[in-house]
Amino acid sequence: MDIQCPTCGEPWDMVHLLEDEPYEWDLHPVARLELTERGRFTGPADPAREAAKAAGWEFAGDSLLSFVRCPACPKESPGILHEMVAKERRERVAAIASVLDDDPDGLASVLSDMGGAP
Repeated sequence: MDIQCPTCGEPWDMVHLLEDEPYEWDLHPVARLELTERGRFTGPADPAREAAKAAGWEFAGDSLLSFVRCPACPKESPGILHEMVAKERRERVAAIASVLDDDPDGLASVLSDMGGAP
């Protein structure tokens, strides 16, 4: 099941996000294994979250599925209208993640139905 980035629209496979993507981050193998087993960060100060951010990811919640920016997002602003729509979509992801963050299947289902950026 694909989840589209709410900022740029890039599709990301749920299984890839949960199992493979953390291998792209500069994580100690033990920390990476713990993260992939949990499928979520331990909170805002989790070092894995910082490693993900360094790789271009931002998350609305603790789930690896609740991303609001991805490495495919443009570094510079694509225009004010696009930014306004993307901001609204990121806010929706944050609201959905606040309710479904403990339910990865439910979160993935709702986020995949939501679609990505225009």
